[in-house]
Amino acid sequence: MPLTHEGWTLLKTWEGCRLSAYPDPASGAAPWTIGYGHTGAEVVPGLTITQEQAEAWLEQGVAEAVGAIDRLLSGVALTPRQRDARISFCFNVGAGALERSTLRQRLLAAEAPAMVIAQELPRWHKGPNGPVEGLKRRRAAEVAHAQAGSSSAPGSKAEATHREQATSPIELLDAVQHHQGLVHQQEA
Repeated sequence: MPLTHEGWTLLKTWEGCRLSAYPDPASGAAPWTIGYGHTGAEVVPGLTITQEQAEAWLEQGVAEAVGAIDRLLSGVALTPRQRDARISFCFNVGAGALERSTLRQRLLAAEAPAMVIAQELPRWHKGPNGPVEGLKRRRAAEVAHAQAGSSSAPGSKAEATHREQATSPIELLDAVQHHQGLVHQQEA
C-alpha cells in the first residue's frame, strides 16, 4: 500500500474532488484540473468525468508520486507518516520540483527527516502570483501528519498529545495551530 489510510485521507482532503474541469486555483488559468488534482492535455474546459475516473486518475497520480519518492529519496529512512507527507507533497508539486528541492538535498545528506520536513515544507506555499493561503494550510497539515505520533518530532509534549488525539488532516491542522497559539501566548 503506497499510503497509510490516514495518508489517503490527507491527500484526498487537500486535493478535493471535482468532476468538472476547473482552472488552476493559484493562477486562475492553465493547467486545467479535474478529479483529485489531475492535470494533463486531456483536461480541457467543459470536461466532466465520473467518480470512478477521478479515483483511477488519483491512483495513477499516487503511483507516479510513489515512484518519484522511491527514486529520488532512495536510501532515506522515512516513517510511514513522513512518507505519506512526501507523497502528498510530490503529488501536489511534481517530481521535477522535488528533484530540485533543498528538501531532497537535505534528506539525501542524512539530516533528520522530522526536522527537514518541518523546516522545508512550509516554504512551498507560493503560486504564480505569490503566497497562497490554501498551500500554507496544506503544508502545515502535511508537516503535522508527518509528525503525528512521532516521539522525535519537534515540539512540546502538549503539541504531541494534541497531534496524537487528532484523527483527520483538519484536526491535525487545528492541533498545530492550537499549539502555535499557546506558544505565542507563552512568549507574550
